[in-house]
Order: sequence, then C-alpha cells, then structure tokens
Amino acid sequence: MKQKFKLLQNDEIENLYNLIQAFYKETGVPIICNTSLNDCGEPIVNRPCEALHFALKKGIRIVYINNKRVELKNHAKYANQALCEPIVDIYLTEEESKFEKEKVNPYRLSRKK
Repeated sequence: MKQKFKLLQNDEIENLYNLIQAFYKETGVPIICNTSLNDCGEPIVNRPCEALHFALKKGIRIVYINNKRVELKNHAKYANQALCEPIVDIYLTEEESKFEKEKVNPYRLSRKK
C-alpha cells in the first residue's frame, strides 16, 4: 500500500487547514486521514453524484461537496439501487451562482463561434 503524507500550512488551503484545526480543537487529534471513498467491490467515487449515491446507500445524513452542506433524505429509496443520478435540488443565491461560474470559467470563455 502506498502512503503519502502532506504537511499543511495555514496559507496553502485555508478551508482544509481550518477543518483540521477545528477537528484538533474538538478531539485533541491534529491529523485527518484522507482515504479513497468506495464500498467493497465498487469503484472509487469520482463525481458528486457518486458521492451522493454512496451517502444515500450508507445512510449518511449530511455531506459536504465543494464547500456546500447537503442534507440527504429518503435513504430507503436508494438502499438497494445501482448507481444512479440522485434527484438533488441545490439552491444558490445569485451571488453564489456567479462565484461558482467564475471558479469553473475564470476567463469567461464562451462556446459560441
């Protein structure tokens, strides 16, 4: 098994640093172990819809995806389902929507020719 350690400074990835600090404050453990997310016999989760599907199958009520808190319901509907695109409504304010669009397209490129 390949192991890789990363020391994190406050100014590198602020959200991750703050998460580790909060975890340390709560538990006294200054380390978070990041592993691949998958269930036995399933491929590693690569997309948000796969993470949501995994959480629904496992009965996980709250997940965080791209700094957004998502509360999940109706887990029983997904218990024995193969991977599917969960029906999820994510509501963003106009400001949040603009911010997210700028992150994925900072140069405001267009598909128009």
